[in-house]
Amino acid sequence: MLKPPPPDISSSVVVGLGNITRSLESLSRNSKPNGGHVSTGHNEIVLGTSQEAEKSHDGHFSAIFVLSSFQPAILQEHLPQLAATASRANPDLPATRLVQLPKGCDGQLCQALRLQRVSFIGLLDGAPYFQPLIDLIREHIPEIEIPWLQEATRSTYLPVKIKAVETFSWAASKEEKVS
Repeated sequence: MLKPPPPDISSSVVVGLGNITRSLESLSRNSKPNGGHVSTGHNEIVLGTSQEAEKSHDGHFSAIFVLSSFQPAILQEHLPQLAATASRANPDLPATRLVQLPKGCDGQLCQALRLQRVSFIGLLDGAPYFQPLIDLIREHIPEIEIPWLQEATRSTYLPVKIKAVETFSWAASKEEKVS
């Protein structure tokens, strides 16, 4: 029996928290100004050279769908920061949006994907047949804003401000301590 070919969309969908996280980490490394290299003064360290990171998708995510009914919130707390930094790898493309799906829709998605459980689905940019959905998401879901990340990327130097106050203290003698 011949197996039918995978649908066109299968190359544009990433399923699972691990796969999405690896893809976002790869894009985040590419968004660094020095290309993922950390200079320590003497040696240079290349970040993230694991084989799994090399296998990750290098495409930009249009949206990441999060199903809230299966996992605790701690599993997804890293996604906003990671999606924001990964979006900086492609500044000419719209930022990745995180879409929280309501409880109850997980059964239909699992049935459509023919999987027992699905918690995270990433839709890569340029996915066929999904442009109207992507346009709707970009219109109604705001970009992820991380204030400390925006401040950290400014190129202005903030000098150290130390306010020194000269004080005096006297040391008590042993006799004064006893009484």
